[in-house]
Amino acid sequence: MPRFSIRHLMAATALVGFGCLALLKSSSFLAAAMMGAVALTLNAAVLLAIYRVGDRRAFWLGFAIFGWSYLLLCYGSIFKENNSPIGWTRIVTGQLATRAV
Repeated sequence: MPRFSIRHLMAATALVGFGCLALLKSSSFLAAAMMGAVALTLNAAVLLAIYRVGDRRAFWLGFAIFGWSYLLLCYGSIFKENNSPIGWTRIVTGQLATRAV
C-alpha cells in the first residue's frame, strides 16, 4: 500500500483546487496557462520515459503515449468538420466539459 506524505497530499489538494478555480473563473489567459502546463508535463513525460529505468520508465512511457494521444484527439484535425473549432465536442470528455460550463 502506497504511503503519502502531508506535502504530497497538500500539493494534490492545491492542484484540484486550481483546477476547480480554472473551471469557475475561466479566461483566455488561464486557458493558455493550463495548455502550457499540459504541454510542459507531456514533454517532461517524454524525457522521463527516455531517462528512467524499469517500472518508472513504463509509467512515464504510458503517460506520454496516452497524454499525447488524447491531446491530438482533442485538438487535432480528426474531429473537426470543415475546420470547425467545436469539433472536439464529439469526444465524451468534450461533451462533459461543455455541459459543465
